[in-house]
Amino acid sequence: MDKTLEGVLAIISAIFVLYTAMVDPQAALIVAVVAVICFAAYRMMFNKKMVSKPVAVKKATVKRTVKKAAKAKTKKRK
Repeated sequence: MDKTLEGVLAIISAIFVLYTAMVDPQAALIVAVVAVICFAAYRMMFNKKMVSKPVAVKKATVKRTVKKAAKAKTKKRK
């Protein structure tokens, strides 16, 4: 299933939960919890990459950012 279809299904389930909340709040809670559990189970079974990898930051980029912040700080003091 592609991301567009997953998004559409998530929106449809959210609208269903909102509609159910108007009718019965307890039923809406049950429907919402079941929907989240089903979606999580689906993601675990078919999409193994639920957690994104951390972005690697080069040391040179960090040094430049620190230098820019230090320059900005000294300009503010003047």
